[in-house]
Amino acid sequence: MGLRRETRWRAAWDRRHEGYGKHGVDVLFFVHGPAGTIALVIFTGWEPDTKPAHAPMAAALEYHGDAPQHEGQEVACESCNLRGGRPCYSDGSGLAADTAFDVLVSEGDEALWAHLEGRYADRFGAPEPDLEDDGITPEYLRDLADQFTYGDMGASDTDSMRIGRALRRLASRSEACP
Repeated sequence: MGLRRETRWRAAWDRRHEGYGKHGVDVLFFVHGPAGTIALVIFTGWEPDTKPAHAPMAAALEYHGDAPQHEGQEVACESCNLRGGRPCYSDGSGLAADTAFDVLVSEGDEALWAHLEGRYADRFGAPEPDLEDDGITPEYLRDLADQFTYGDMGASDTDSMRIGRALRRLASRSEACP
């Protein structure tokens, strides 16, 4: 499984009549992977029924991991909605958020995604690449299997047959588990 990018906009709210205050629209950028999620939270300052309270600003760069990220860390959430309902070990940094926000402002969204994916790799390790992202589809594996099976790849006949069978099994597995 590779990394998946997601952007969410969280609505502003005004609950002063309930004694809670008000808060502006948030923009959240997520990089989800097999071991955790990186989340950049940006406060826009866009509050209900008022002029912007402040310019957009970085709020937090959060880490939501499936395993403890440092010695002694305890579960922060028993059912994390960012981790498919699994327990989550989370942490965050305002300073790291400022750096990510500066990348977005000065270089744009693709640079931000690259930055967040780099933070993911630093925190959780680089995930296995998604083969389909590289064009490795079941159809490609079957075509390659045929080339090995019929001796078009320059390997010995025995090796070609074994490689062809292995590629066909991989193609079958890929179709069974999308």
